[in-house]
Amino acid sequence: MRKRASLVLGAALLVVGVFASISPAGAAPSRHGYTRAQVLAYLHQHGYLPIKGPAVLAAAKAHAAALVAAQHPGSTAAAPHGAAPTIGTSWQGISDSSVAPPDANGAIGPNGYVEIINLKIALYNRAGGLVSSGTLGQLTGHSNFSLSDPMALWDPDTQRFYFNVWDVNQATMVWGFSKDNNPTSVTSSWCKYTTAFGYTTSNFPDYPKLGQTKGFLTIGVNFYPTGSNLHATESDLLWTSKPQGSGPITTCPAASTFKSGKFKDLRNQDGTQAFTPVPAIQTDPSANGYIMAMSDIECPDICGSGTQLSVYQLKPKKTDPTVPVLGKPHSITVGSFTSPPDAPQKGTTRKLDTLDGRLTHAVSGVDPTTGKVAVWVGRARRRTARCTCSTPASRTTGPATGRRAPTGAPWSSGSPRRRPAPSPRARWSRRSGPARSRRSSW
Repeated sequence: MRKRASLVLGAALLVVGVFASISPAGAAPSRHGYTRAQVLAYLHQHGYLPIKGPAVLAAAKAHAAALVAAQHPGSTAAAPHGAAPTIGTSWQGISDSSVAPPDANGAIGPNGYVEIINLKIALYNRAGGLVSSGTLGQLTGHSNFSLSDPMALWDPDTQRFYFNVWDVNQATMVWGFSKDNNPTSVTSSWCKYTTAFGYTTSNFPDYPKLGQTKGFLTIGVNFYPTGSNLHATESDLLWTSKPQGSGPITTCPAASTFKSGKFKDLRNQDGTQAFTPVPAIQTDPSANGYIMAMSDIECPDICGSGTQLSVYQLKPKKTDPTVPVLGKPHSITVGSFTSPPDAPQKGTTRKLDTLDGRLTHAVSGVDPTTGKVAVWVGRARRRTARCTCSTPASRTTGPATGRRAPTGAPWSSGSPRRRPAPSPRARWSRRSGPARSRRSSW
């Protein structure tokens, strides 16, 4: 819900989450579980719901802190390495002291920049000059303090900005798009719609992440049936159709012109529960899109090291291109990772919440070094991963081994703060299995 700010590092579109402070234990449940008021209070304070509940998250944080302390005795944090990012145009953004964390998010277009936070939005020109600003309530027409998890993206295909905001009280998604490529008003430059996706007001489709393809908007969520135990039971992928064409419009299309649906209960390749699906934001338009997810690694009851991410391909249905189909999951082996401890801040005893190792962002585009579509994935951990998503191989090629993926998706990993050393990559051939190995760098 009220969550983290994102910082883009370097030309590779690597995104690292920055998080507000958290007290993972939260309010203690009654013998009947958590009340709705307690759930909302937790969301308002921490910005997201822990996948297995506050106690599990607290144990995961303690476990991670103990590992770090054992590895680095007498030190609170490792010194940063590598060159600092080059800062371009910079200006003071909007803020809202009534809520925390800010969920800072934004998107850049050919004429301007859209900044969206809890609970405000601002439109700027590319030099940082403020054009218009207002509340999310003004943008969506919903009660401002029931809104959370705002996201915005620029779509190069339709030449429009898109946004999504979660209405927590109604368990709906409020989404919309700009009427042209240069919105100048928070209220009149946008078309907006509300979709329930089959959820009821007792449900919590938490941590919505927005992505897109040429034909569809996609939203990944962790699903909580109720707030009684703050335990996610599944993850879902929501979708709506997009307006087609890149020209300006003056009248918003009727809501009935957009189809919508939901892929329920996403699974990893081995059949285990997948969590935190993050659709990739496309920088190069394509009919096919990618969604990333992972398994839970919190302690207890798992207390382990993850070595896999899951990738799904979404594409138009052959018999009806206005409806998407979601391909089977493929697990990609990456460097070992665990839930991170909270991050100490220099010169203070305060710490930033690093979440639980979940994915936070994904971007897809043509990698100029290979000429193939790549997906860059970010999360708060010591390693990052990149997927070069060429045409998926047939499903009969068997499970992935090492860094080789049956989707034709080689991976490399390295520190989010510095350029990693080149790592072996292999490309999966549809006809003959793994092609020759080669080395490649970011």
